Parts: sequence; structure tokens; C-alpha cells
Amino acid sequence: MGRAPGGSSLSSSALGSPGHPEHHDNFPRQAAELCAFLRDGFPTDHQFAHLKCLPAPNALRSLWMLGSGGGSAGLAGALGMGLALARFIAPRTCSPTIFDHHAQVLRQSGRSATPARLLAMAVICAETDQQARHIAGTAAYRKMMTSRGSREPLLPPEVVAERVTAMNAADRELFNATLDDMVVGSPEHCRREINELALQFSSRST
Repeated sequence: MGRAPGGSSLSSSALGSPGHPEHHDNFPRQAAELCAFLRDGFPTDHQFAHLKCLPAPNALRSLWMLGSGGGSAGLAGALGMGLALARFIAPRTCSPTIFDHHAQVLRQSGRSATPARLLAMAVICAETDQQARHIAGTAAYRKMMTSRGSREPLLPPEVVAERVTAMNAADRELFNATLDDMVVGSPEHCRREINELALQFSSRST
């Protein structure tokens, strides 16, 4: 589960209607209630205590939270959930210390299980580095423009290349930086970079 609904602010408002999700952050409470429901853990006097999860909770494999910062890591630890660290969302702020925080809160909550975590990355792989960067331009351009409030349909790499050529220097620099934040390249290049990130984010204290 994750905090963001995955769309624009308008679609978030539509999903939350008739409430106002942008004014009230109910996610921690909702996450705790969902965990209690799936684990059959509501107190007997809770308003949802008589709701039962099918199939039975003991058939559930595990619960994970997707997040890109310390807030989600702390909540996941407090609820005994695994943490999927969303490097594809915030590659420059995701650091191994977020995993450390998750493990610390998990221990403080009285849970002895080994922290379950994974690193979620944006990866585009092709036969050559050049081909991969060409293909990845579609995703990089979409992310760059979405950050500015523009949500066009996904464009073919050829169209993106034409738009990049017509960009001013500042926009081209931003586009290249967005592209560089992804894991992009040949199979050998991607394997090497993924292994480096795995080593960087591997457990140091747990």
C-alpha cells in the first residue's frame, strides 16, 4: 500500500469525494485499520471488529508499504510491514538511512522479525546504452513534464527526441538529469549499476 493514489490532485479529490483528502491526512489511520482487518486484529470494541477477511488472514504472505521517505518508513515499521523504498519516485532523497529508520522503529514496536525491504527502481534496458537512453526518453520526459503539471499521453521516443532538441539549455539539463536518475543502459551496464545500488542499500546494522 502507499500514501499517494497515483494520479493528479484532481483525480485524488475525485477519489476522496465528498471528503477533502488534501486537508486531512487519514493515511496512518487507514493503514493501521487495513492491517488490523487483514490480520484479524481489531479490538473487540472496534466498529469494524465484526468484519472478517477472506481468505483467512493466516493465508496472507506479507504486507508491504511503498514509500520514498522517513514518514512511510516509520509507519511501516510501527505496523510491522515490509518497506518498498520508491527510488523511482525520489532517487535523490532515497538513502540507506531510510531502511535503518524502518528497522529501528520495527524493533521499538516490539517486533523481532527481520526487516523486510526492497528497493524499487526505474530501469530501462536495451541492447546498447544508446538504444536504452533513446527508449527511456519517453519515461524521463513524462516525469519531467508531470512535475510541471502537464500530463500528456506517453510519447514515442522519436517525438521526445525532437522535443529535447528544441529545448532551451536549462530544460535540456533537467531532462538529462531526470534520465540519469534512472538505471538505463545495456544489460551489462544495468547489472553493474543495480549491483552497486544493492550493495549501497544493503543492511548495515540489522
